[in-house]
Amino acid sequence: MTLVIQTLRSVFFSVLFNMTIFLIFIILSFNSVCAKTKIKKTAAKIFNPVVIAIDAGHGGQDPGATGQHGLQEKQVTLNIARQLALLLNKDPMFKAILTRNGDDFISVMARSDIAREHKVNLLISIHADAAPNRKVRGASVWLLSYRRAETEMGRWLEQHEKQSELLGGAGRVLSNKKVNPYLSTTVLDLQFSHSQRVSYKVALDLLKELKKIGFINKSKPENASLGVLRSPDIPSLLVETGFISHLSEEKLLATPRHQKKIAQALYKGIRHYFLTHSLQIAPQNKASHSVMHHKVKKGETLFGLASKYKVSISDIKKANQMKFDVIPIGKTLKIPILSKAP
Repeated sequence: MTLVIQTLRSVFFSVLFNMTIFLIFIILSFNSVCAKTKIKKTAAKIFNPVVIAIDAGHGGQDPGATGQHGLQEKQVTLNIARQLALLLNKDPMFKAILTRNGDDFISVMARSDIAREHKVNLLISIHADAAPNRKVRGASVWLLSYRRAETEMGRWLEQHEKQSELLGGAGRVLSNKKVNPYLSTTVLDLQFSHSQRVSYKVALDLLKELKKIGFINKSKPENASLGVLRSPDIPSLLVETGFISHLSEEKLLATPRHQKKIAQALYKGIRHYFLTHSLQIAPQNKASHSVMHHKVKKGETLFGLASKYKVSISDIKKANQMKFDVIPIGKTLKIPILSKAP
């Protein structure tokens, strides 16, 4: 009898122990799932996307360049712009704005105004070049020239409303006649200097990716006085995706496959830049940081972590007071996540 009782007691405690372990496992699993869901929801809420304006060159009664087989630039640029917008909008790191989403004519001035209205961080205008010499081919990236910038800044400074808009919250103060007359010019000049630096670095990343899919006409970013590049306050680029006047490139530019390749190259270039550079938020968009922790595993890199958490490499290095890009296995890193203040 005693043996039976001991056996039953042993079985009872064994079952109780196993049930306890099972319940603990269920609770821990549930908490883990909840935590992951909470992190995902939190990340989605606090992430401040980079706004990109994509300008499909020409449109409406302005067909742009026409190839030897009748391919029109306006349709090629719109197709690539739409593909790029899809790629950017699928990535929570970005928000894409199209200056036109149909066969519409939009003035050059209106295009930059649309970008400014949406407070974009970058404007990319897509084109397909043409030349009298039909042997010329290849992609290139163009930036706003200093001469054009000076002309635009001078014109804006003559317009009180435009000046106030460009200078943000300080516009009313700086436009006051009692203020030093050179102060407004200095502020705009600083804005242009920043925009030019950003534009040049993004252009380098774009050229690096475009080189992988085709011929490059200009190996470095070029400066030009082009109509759509009229915004010294907004980092702006004009991408010539190829020469529509070149027979082989016209055939390529007409294919959805090559258009998609160009869009992917532009997306990769844009993404690489914003992963490796902090996005500077204007004073009116004050932001705070929340911090996550990540334990470094074998094979992980700073670029991979920046891509995973949608932050820049420089932000991670700054948060962890790092001088070098090498991260030791097992080290716990602080991952700053930008959250927009309410």
